[in-house]
Parts: sequence; structure tokens; C-alpha cells
Amino acid sequence: MADEEKVNEELNHRLKRNDFMPFAPIVAEEYAERLLVGWRPADHASRFMTMTYDVTGEGRRSVPAVVHLDGTARPQVLSAATEPILHEVLLRVARRSGAIACINTSFNIHEEPILRTAEEALKSARQGAVDDLVLGPYYIEAAGGSEKTGAPSA
Repeated sequence: MADEEKVNEELNHRLKRNDFMPFAPIVAEEYAERLLVGWRPADHASRFMTMTYDVTGEGRRSVPAVVHLDGTARPQVLSAATEPILHEVLLRVARRSGAIACINTSFNIHEEPILRTAEEALKSARQGAVDDLVLGPYYIEAAGGSEKTGAPSA
């Protein structure tokens, strides 16, 4: 089984999702052209997951888990001006791992309402939906049901 299949299988299991429900990329705008064929900064709708793009060869190699079967992705492109904290997280992930995007999915358990509050996010994390959580300026290690809170490290 390929690594991207393992990632998808693990996330689908944690979130009680079906295999046909695709994941999407979240990408800092600095990497968007490297991930998405034809993406331009003027593509405002791409910041709200309302556009689909073909994925570049580099994108397929870097983050295959977000590429749909037809070779496309429906991204959320972030800028430092609109989402400074999450944007910085994406840049740090790229610098540390080489992955030019991350998986973007609501991490509510399937058929549960979309999460709206920090309390709901913590509850979902405690149920095993995610290992770690970033809530505003806080980083929370949620793996194993314990929570260790602190600022994100550089």
C-alpha cells in the first residue's frame, strides 16, 4: 500500500468516513503555483475551496494524499494577510518536511455537525480525530487523550 493510501485510510478510519470522500489540500499562496496547474493570485475563489485545478507533477509527488483519482484538487489557498497563523504553520511544514501542502478536511466525525467552537475541536481531538491541534496561538498535543498546551515551536 502506498504512503498516500495509508494516510487516507488512517484519516478515513479516524473520522469514520468513506473512501470516496476526497481530501483537499491547504496550501500557502507561495506554493500554490507549484501545486496547482494554472493557479494565479487573482483566483480569489481558490481561497474558499470553490475551484478545482489539475495538480502538477511536483504536487502529486509532494502531497499525493490530496490528489483526486482524476488528478485534480480543490484547494484552500492561504495568504499571510488573511490567515497569518495558519499560513506560518504551512510554511514551517514545508520547510521541515518538503511537503508543499497539507491535507485539509473538517475533522468532525462523519455525520456529526461541523465543528464551530474550540470546545468542540477539543472534544473531537479527545475522540482521536487528530493528534495535534492549533487553536489560535495555542498548540495542543491531543494524541493519546492527553493535552499538553504551548506555543507552536519554530
